[in-house]
Amino acid sequence: LMALRLKRELNNENKEIVDRMIRQIDRIDSLIKTLFSQVKAQMVHFTKCNLENIAEDIRELVSTELLKNGIFFDMQVSTRPFVIADCDQVHTILLNLVLNAIDSVKQVKGERRIEIVITNSPAKCPNCGVPFISLEVRDTGTGIKKEDIDKIFYPFFTTKPEGTGLGLFLVHKLVKENKGLINVKSQYNQGSTFIVYLHSVNAGAEACFGEEISSVL
Repeated sequence: LMALRLKRELNNENKEIVDRMIRQIDRIDSLIKTLFSQVKAQMVHFTKCNLENIAEDIRELVSTELLKNGIFFDMQVSTRPFVIADCDQVHTILLNLVLNAIDSVKQVKGERRIEIVITNSPAKCPNCGVPFISLEVRDTGTGIKKEDIDKIFYPFFTTKPEGTGLGLFLVHKLVKENKGLINVKSQYNQGSTFIVYLHSVNAGAEACFGEEISSVL
């Protein structure tokens, strides 16, 4: 309101500066509202999720964008792809990672490739000891600078001109809500691999999830 009053008292050049300030304030306000809507507590429903089915659904969702940008999309599944998680949230996690990969890959002039790899991980949950299944999203995109790796899951951090910095923040939040882990490997100008670790369907997982998953096992 003060900015609008001030604008009436300024010359044209200064009015343009105030206009830009107002636009930036509106954008920040919108981002904050988006952030609060995404971080508010949600009911998490743990069940048995088929990662392969979720990945196939996402491939179909982004097929037009892949075709438009000449991106090759591949899937490799080398294990029974079942995990204990909230299936809707896993869908959101994977969709955000694939969209992030598309944004990165379409900026390169060389090979444009995205892979989803689902496999047994040698890693186990540090709390209950249950083996993880790893869900990897690999891309041949622009990669991440070394100095940015530790910041990518921070809210509002982005290197994209039109980015909000909320996609990977949301991914990190949802992975934690599903008792999982996430890691990233990246080389600038060569590509990135995001690895999500989720619990395999195993009775030992009750130590992490509680008796609510007894019907899943």
